[in-house]
Amino acid sequence: MALSHQQRDQIERRVRAAGRQPDPREARIARPRDLNQRITGKLARTHTELTQLKEHHQFLLSVLAAKDDEVRRLRHQLSTSAAVPDQRQGDEPLASSSCPAADVTPV
Repeated sequence: MALSHQQRDQIERRVRAAGRQPDPREARIARPRDLNQRITGKLARTHTELTQLKEHHQFLLSVLAAKDDEVRRLRHQLSTSAAVPDQRQGDEPLASSSCPAADVTPV
């Protein structure tokens, strides 16, 4: 467990008060150890975030691919329906509703 600077200072004061000097080598070892722990934690968080961003990116790419497929399908459907000529003859009026009874021409 890493000690904060404040905790370390309190321990050093207690040791001095007891008449012994703290080992300076321990302080030189503790600081890099604390820094290493902080950097390792940050690296783990960054790695997790990167993984989540990659997963989200992949999901968005699949959504875009599905949308592109839909647009292509609709364009193909539109182009094939426009290529088929209208089967109606003469000046027959177009029906104004989609009801089958509207397709009957008035006499």
